[in-house]
Amino acid sequence: MIEVHPSAKISPLCDIEDSVRGTRIVVGEASVIDSFVKVKPVGGTGDLTIGRFCYVNSGCVFYTGNGISIADNVLIAANCTFAPVNHAYGGRDRLIREQGFLPSRGGILVEEDVWIGANSVILDGALLRKGCVIAAGSIVRGEVEAYTVCGGNPLRRLGGAIVMFTVFGGSGFIGRNLVRRLRNRGAEVRVPSRAAMPAAGEDLGHVIYAIGLTADFRTRPFDTIEAHVSLVAKLLRENGFSSFLYLSSTRVYAGSEDTREEARLSASPLDPSDLYNLSKLTGEAICLASGREKVRVARLSNVVGPGEAKSDTFLGALCREAGSGRIQLQTALDSSKDYIWIDDAVDLLLRIAQEGRHSVYNVSSGRQTSHAEWCAAIQSRTKCSVAVDEGAPTISFAPISVDRSKDEFAFAAAPVLERIAEILGEGAPDTGSHPRPSTRSRI
Repeated sequence: MIEVHPSAKISPLCDIEDSVRGTRIVVGEASVIDSFVKVKPVGGTGDLTIGRFCYVNSGCVFYTGNGISIADNVLIAANCTFAPVNHAYGGRDRLIREQGFLPSRGGILVEEDVWIGANSVILDGALLRKGCVIAAGSIVRGEVEAYTVCGGNPLRRLGGAIVMFTVFGGSGFIGRNLVRRLRNRGAEVRVPSRAAMPAAGEDLGHVIYAIGLTADFRTRPFDTIEAHVSLVAKLLRENGFSSFLYLSSTRVYAGSEDTREEARLSASPLDPSDLYNLSKLTGEAICLASGREKVRVARLSNVVGPGEAKSDTFLGALCREAGSGRIQLQTALDSSKDYIWIDDAVDLLLRIAQEGRHSVYNVSSGRQTSHAEWCAAIQSRTKCSVAVDEGAPTISFAPISVDRSKDEFAFAAAPVLERIAEILGEGAPDTGSHPRPSTRSRI
């Protein structure tokens, strides 16, 4: 099926073949497809979608394969090839043309405001982030970071503006992993300490506010308000920034069946356990009512990582008890909540920080993991026993909505149970994640 917006301009010398397998070929508003461009549905059933205000120069070839998604305002120079498909070739007893195709590597995704130079080849699994530039004659087969200039074969970074981030709470578990990832990408990252906060009027670049208290908020109410509200208000009032991302929590949905970002939420000041939610929601409210541009909120579910036994969390307690040979649960085996692996959380947070179109996002897997599943996974590695208190209650939270992150970023988190060896600290292959700190607080 070929769908061309009425305002798009397609050269009569362009050759777009229709699909016999149901592949959609979509050309968006005001986009231009020049002469001698070839579109061929072959190698899979993926769609080709070209967004708004794109320009495809002459001589380009698109094999639809496992899918090509091109966002708005993308410029593609002459004679580029998009090939999101690879022939299988491992069998020596058959001709290559008889062996079919290799499994998909995810197709090709080009985000908005990208420029691809002439004679470049974009392969299956390529992910070109917002604002990047690909030099002429390049071969792209993996991720290209936002706002960088890359080229060659193998592809390497040639330049691009240095992006500045300021991460508050950068010594905590999530903060440290954000800092590591940003520095690996070549960003300039500042991590202010509580004793050396930025001066009023100072430009902070892109801000990620990861300061927070978790397990000990009940015994430190004033510190909780300072961490979640007061410091945020001061930064929003006094400092310049390119964007501001406030890290909140999906705990704010406690007692609610509606976990969409726009849901109406409630908490009681008469309940000491609601202090955390009230302070986080107040921090969110200050961010969203500040009148500043590009201020966003990310509500994180239960983030897990390597060496979880060092953390003061439910899963950390399970890991420690397993080490002693016996897990004793105080809540029922069918209790469940949402968990997300640290690398997935960091990936999504960084995209929200710079590209998010909405003001509030859930950073979650969208998958409930029960106590029974955790215990079974831990037992498969440790052979510990598991017991449950008599009359233990079932404590579960409503599944967290991830529709917004799926729709906007095509985000899909990996199952956390697959990382059980790393969670137990067994020395599984290093993913680059920093393990949990032993402290109870991230302030």
